[in-house]
Amino acid sequence: MSFHFQEHQTLLSFKVNRFFDLSHTLSSKTPVFPGDEQPEFRVNEKLKKSNIQVMTIKLNTHLGTHLDCPSHLGDKNIFTDNMSIDHFYGHATVIDVRDKICNEEINIELKAKYFNYDYIIFFTGHDLFWGKDKYFNTYPALSKKLTKELAKSSIKGIGIDTCNVDKVNDLNFTNHHILLNQEKVIIENLTNLDKLIDKNFKLMVFPLKIKNGDGSPIRAVALID
Repeated sequence: MSFHFQEHQTLLSFKVNRFFDLSHTLSSKTPVFPGDEQPEFRVNEKLKKSNIQVMTIKLNTHLGTHLDCPSHLGDKNIFTDNMSIDHFYGHATVIDVRDKICNEEINIELKAKYFNYDYIIFFTGHDLFWGKDKYFNTYPALSKKLTKELAKSSIKGIGIDTCNVDKVNDLNFTNHHILLNQEKVIIENLTNLDKLIDKNFKLMVFPLKIKNGDGSPIRAVALID
């Protein structure tokens, strides 16, 4: 009996360790992009008296770890409710770009092997500043050259552990337009990417099925085979 119990525990541990949560926790104190409204998470007090918990939540579609659909910027009528659901799932890898950032710009030559993935994720290490002013005030963003290379490829989308694929002072959101016009998904505010550098894994980034949703908070999860 003891042997089978220990064996069962080992299998459970193995299964748990195969999953990696790449998402920030949402709460009323979750940092928001400058200009966005602060979210609200409120427990229904009347129901609580009956020992029932039900929360009312107010948030925008780009809170915390989230994805952008093509409808977010531009004239693409591709939303969270009509984009093919398999677009939010695929093989992915993480590229460590911490030593390839110059003047807050990520400009690297991608090897051909990376375009065999559905999602390419960039690890900048900037998630360490989550909750601090620096997180939104200064961060590394993709270069225009790299963005164009990603946009013309067959990948489903890209991800990054910062709040924006565009530079702080780019109010035209150039990189967003380039990627979204080619129907790529953009995932922002990822975390825990250090555990997945150069790994081959399955990425799940399913959004809420919001009618005409331009984006959605997600529970980004990596699964290593």
